[in-house]
Amino acid sequence: AAVTRDQAKILWDSAKQMVRRTPELRGRFGIDTTEKSIFQAQSASKFIPISSDAKALDGLNVHCGVCDEIGSHKNASVYDVLLTALGKRAQPMLISISTATGNSTGIGRQVHDYTEKVLSKVVEDQRFFGVIYAADKDDPIWSRKTWIKANPGWGVTVQPDAIVQTATQARASPAQEIIFKTRHLNLWTAADSSLFLMGAWSACVRPDLNL
Repeated sequence: AAVTRDQAKILWDSAKQMVRRTPELRGRFGIDTTEKSIFQAQSASKFIPISSDAKALDGLNVHCGVCDEIGSHKNASVYDVLLTALGKRAQPMLISISTATGNSTGIGRQVHDYTEKVLSKVVEDQRFFGVIYAADKDDPIWSRKTWIKANPGWGVTVQPDAIVQTATQARASPAQEIIFKTRHLNLWTAADSSLFLMGAWSACVRPDLNL
């Protein structure tokens, strides 16, 4: 599930290629002629991409759901529908994937904050597993060490040269700095854009001023 069906198909298309290229999977699963579902006849089950039109999702019997880029979901409607639909299964699973965004009040941020509580043992939830790759608030954002820390696919799925180029542009643009923080450092921000470069703003400090 994603905000749009086209976005949901990104993950679904990867699964389709896995089926087509793996003999063991081709023997167990089929892809319908319209390429709208991967199915298994024996269990009468299917794997489909769906969008955020939650009204069309009621009545689902979900064994495994994937919320892709949940940080971009404007509200919890899709997440709640899928979570409720898991109640009919003995061993269900709901997977939520996302980078940070400027939407600090949406379901993505809520799931992120809950994950932090579970990881820090503020909340005990044996049925919940979470992992977060991100810079810490005190980490220098222009440090290569910080970039590597926040990107576990560094040098594999994340190309270092591309990050360096993006960082160069971000240092000179408030809007790009916000995007760099969210997309590459996985830091949640209060907004998708900023009026000032915070580094430049901080450099204007005059500690001798007294109100």
